[in-house]
Amino acid sequence: MRGSHPVTQQETATRFAPPAQSPSVVPAEAGVTPPPQLSILMPVWNERAFLESCIGSIRVPEGVSIEVVLVDDGSTDATGDIAARWAAAAPFPVHIIHAPHRGKAAALNLAYARARGACFILLAGDDLLVPERLADRVAAVAGPGPRLAQCGYRTFWHHRPDRAGVEYDPRRSGDHVAGGAASFNRAFAEIYFPIPEELPNEDTWLRAAAIATGTSITPVDGLGLLYRIHPRNS
Repeated sequence: MRGSHPVTQQETATRFAPPAQSPSVVPAEAGVTPPPQLSILMPVWNERAFLESCIGSIRVPEGVSIEVVLVDDGSTDATGDIAARWAAAAPFPVHIIHAPHRGKAAALNLAYARARGACFILLAGDDLLVPERLADRVAAVAGPGPRLAQCGYRTFWHHRPDRAGVEYDPRRSGDHVAGGAASFNRAFAEIYFPIPEELPNEDTWLRAAAIATGTSITPVDGLGLLYRIHPRNS
């Protein structure tokens, strides 16, 4: 990430040119398990303090098949061990990729390259899913063409549980897009990825992709994510 040049307006327009084909799902090969409906992409880096609560919030809703692609972005704590124990016991496929530390955008790019789902949710290792909202987030982006949706989310303070968080209503957030609250289908993902590695997070590029391609943001009613606030937030 260090020393890379800023993304110019011309580069942005070129990057968001739609691909010749935007498959809605990766086709299954003979003898291979059919692709899941949902791929949860998880970039993690030194998340020992938060990862167990995060993965504990991932529960499969009825009627939705999922996989998790977790990229350990060069962690130096017990993150990798926690992820390995979880993968061995999880009731759904968990794919772990260990990579040198290159930042969140690079980790998400690696996760997407491995993912096989028809739609995608981005989950940081310090946040919490609301599993009751997963099926709605998947249904909101089903269908042909690029589709992007956003659910409601609420912040909470890791070190100050007594401090009230802020709740974001997707119907009142304008063109604001939070990566962890978004869901999108493969047609949109083919446009969105790869995320430029010089960006500190995925949110800016997600909003840029929606604006550049004229993709409207479908609101998903209800709370779908709890966003943890702590000193290492990107």
